Amino acid sequence: SNAVKQASEDSGESAGGHSPSGPLDIVVCFALPIEAGYFTDRLQDTVQWQAEGFQIRAGRLHDRQVAAVLTGVGREAARRAVENVLKTHHPRWVIASGFAGSLQSHVRRGHLVMAHELADEQGQVLDLGVRFPPEAREDQTDMHAGRILTVGTAVTDPREKSRLAEQSGALAVDMESWEIAQACARHETRCLVLRVISDEVDQALPPEVEKLAGTTTLATRMGLLTGAFVRRPGVAKDLWRLREDAIVAADRLASGLADVIRQLPA
Repeated sequence: SNAVKQASEDSGESAGGHSPSGPLDIVVCFALPIEAGYFTDRLQDTVQWQAEGFQIRAGRLHDRQVAAVLTGVGREAARRAVENVLKTHHPRWVIASGFAGSLQSHVRRGHLVMAHELADEQGQVLDLGVRFPPEAREDQTDMHAGRILTVGTAVTDPREKSRLAEQSGALAVDMESWEIAQACARHETRCLVLRVISDEVDQALPPEVEKLAGTTTLATRMGLLTGAFVRRPGVAKDLWRLREDAIVAADRLASGLADVIRQLPA
C-alpha cells in the first residue's frame, strides 16, 4: 500500500511535480504523512510538489480537485501552510484533519469527531457554523460532533487529558485546527474539522511522542530515537504498537473524509 510506504517517509521529502493551475475545490490539511497516507491513496491522477516548507499532493476525488497538504506539526506550521494555500489556490473548502486525542471516555480510538466549534487554551471559542453532513447519523456510535480543543504541545498524560476535558468541555484535543480555522475565517473560506481518535482519554502515550512530534527532518528523528533506545529499551515496542494503531486510525479517517467530501456543496 502507498499509505504504508508514505507513513515511513520523512515529511520533508518530495516526489516532485508541479502545482496545478487554477483554484482547488477542497484542501485537506494534515500534520504528518501517516495521517494522510490512506486518504491520498484515494486520489486519482495525482501530482505532488513542494511548497514553502510543506508538501501538497493533489488529484481528483468525487469529480472534485482535492489536495492533501502536509503542514507539519503545531499551530505555527499549520498557519503558515494554510495561509500560503489560501492565497495561492483559493480553495472553496478547507478541512482540518488528522489525529486527535480523546478527552471523553465514550470517544474511543478509531472514532471520528467533527467539530461544531473549536476552543484554544486561552478559553476562546470559535463557532464553525457547521453540523453533520446530511447523510450522517448523529446516533452512530463511532461518530461524534462537538467541541475540539487545540493546544500547543502533545498531550501524553491521562491526568492532563482529564484536566483539559474539565476545563474546556471538549471531546478531543489536537495541535492545529484552531489556526487553520482562523486562517480560513480571515480569507472568508468555508472550513470543516474532521479528526480521528488515535489515543483514548485514559491512555498514556510514550514520553518520546512529544519530542518526535516536533521534529521536521529524518536525521533529527533518528537521533531522538537512538537516544530513546539507549535510555529505555522498551521504547521500540511501544512506538511500534502506536504506529500500528495509527495506521488503522488513518484508514478509518480516509473513509470518513471521502464520505464528507462527496456530500460537500460546491
